[in-house]
Amino acid sequence: MIGTWVSILPPVIAIVMVLVTRRVLLSLGAGIVTAALLIAEFSPMETLKNVWTAMTISFWDDGLNTYNIFIMLFLLLLGVITAFVSLSGGSAAFARWAVTRIRTQRGAKLLTMILGIAIFVDDYFNSLAVGQIARPITDQHKISRAKLAYFIDSTSAPICVVSPISSWGAFLIGQLALILGTTAAVSYSPLTAFILMAPMNFYVIATLSMVFFFAWTNNDFFEMKKHEDRAVNEGLLYDPEKEIPGELKEEFPEHSYGKVRDLVAPIVTLIVVTLGMMVYTGYQEAGVFDIWAIFENTDVPKSLVVGGVTATLLAMFLYVLQMKVNKQQVFLGWAVHSSAV
Repeated sequence: MIGTWVSILPPVIAIVMVLVTRRVLLSLGAGIVTAALLIAEFSPMETLKNVWTAMTISFWDDGLNTYNIFIMLFLLLLGVITAFVSLSGGSAAFARWAVTRIRTQRGAKLLTMILGIAIFVDDYFNSLAVGQIARPITDQHKISRAKLAYFIDSTSAPICVVSPISSWGAFLIGQLALILGTTAAVSYSPLTAFILMAPMNFYVIATLSMVFFFAWTNNDFFEMKKHEDRAVNEGLLYDPEKEIPGELKEEFPEHSYGKVRDLVAPIVTLIVVTLGMMVYTGYQEAGVFDIWAIFENTDVPKSLVVGGVTATLLAMFLYVLQMKVNKQQVFLGWAVHSSAV
């Protein structure tokens, strides 16, 4: 059945299940099991063996697969950073600061777009952080939650897939390394190929252009127009007939005396330390202080983890500085957002 039309069944099943159940992990699992069954020609034992082999290769392939492990660790660290930024009141402090300065709907939408582009290290981290920061501002200016979700979703992943200093960038560079390693026709390094490909990612260009268009203008269409009209005319920011998931802030307390630095410092530290580690690891490998050679030989996953650890420690330190901390809240900071990411 391999190489026939049946090969498209796993992705089709996964997509259909996502649309029907709205449960991504369950749907992906069904797609994986279907693919394993087809490869094993419906032999139960062979299917289990194929699934197990695919899982173990992610962590062990002729030795410990530190690349994938570092990426997963980085994602967990981002969740913890988001937790402590929120717990310390940094997100709320920035929102209060911005509310006094953003006076129009256009300004609120443009700020959301800019934040979505500025936080480019990971799409999940972007969604969690920008959602927490921008929501009070967009709420004040009667921008629907649907429009806020559109802005966040349409900036988070697109900006990350063209940034080499991101979890997605690191993953794609790794995939390019595997592809380029099998052909002698292309002499580019994985990072060089990634950078040269970025301007040709027309989906990213089109998506970000559309976000700017809808942020700058008041043009809305179809369902989005209904949501925006309801928000402006009735003050209802979401569809009252739909079930809205509970907000993250209901799961643990958020300090009201936080400062803007509690948000800005960890994010800036994350980016600066990651860049510094990229230069350091690239110089160690290249042996010469040439910027292009350094970034061609850099270790992106390791750099992301070091940046993540440093930013996490700083976020925890800023939280502890507030002198109103207990073990339960610290545990929640590690647990809730790690599971969210």
